[in-house]
Amino acid sequence: AVKRLFDWDVEPERLFRLDSGTNEYVPIADYKAIVRSNKTIAGISVDESPVLHVAPNSYQIISNAQFEDIISDYEKIGCSYIDHGEFNNGRQLWCQLESNELAPWLVGDTDQGKTRITLVTSHNGSLALKVLLMMERVFCANQLPFFSKAKDVGFVIKHTKSAESRISLARQQISAIGDLARQAVESFQLLNATPINVRENEAFFSG
Repeated sequence: AVKRLFDWDVEPERLFRLDSGTNEYVPIADYKAIVRSNKTIAGISVDESPVLHVAPNSYQIISNAQFEDIISDYEKIGCSYIDHGEFNNGRQLWCQLESNELAPWLVGDTDQGKTRITLVTSHNGSLALKVLLMMERVFCANQLPFFSKAKDVGFVIKHTKSAESRISLARQQISAIGDLARQAVESFQLLNATPINVRENEAFFSG
């Protein structure tokens, strides 16, 4: 089962405007609100979910569950969870993982720094769903401009109609990376376990 990191998700809601002539609420056809699907913030009940974003109808929600599914895919190929969190009442989400396959960095010839796999997404269009490699830990919303401009190392999925299919493709790619890594390990193990005949080896390389 996929580990759920966030105890809430998002959903669209219709928008209305007050018609000054009839004093009635009229639906706004081309836009929608993105809100929390449950009425809690940090475990505290609220009467109404805050609006995270007002978006055109073409905006595609990337749900917390989809974000968590991708995090789980990385864990399935051997990555280890470090931490996760949110900024601006859930408008931006992040998660960091690490992998033994990523070599550590030596800082100042003494301190060893580890590269972290950082996944980010948003519910207000400020961040696409993307994966980054960075040494820094995520600690404050001031890092958001960096996340937005940083070059991805795997995929960038924007909040468009193609998001669903691109998420599916990204998950397939993550699984394929895991399969290739396992095959490489198995090949090296087989090679190490295979006895080498010196004469046959010399004959092969001597032509």
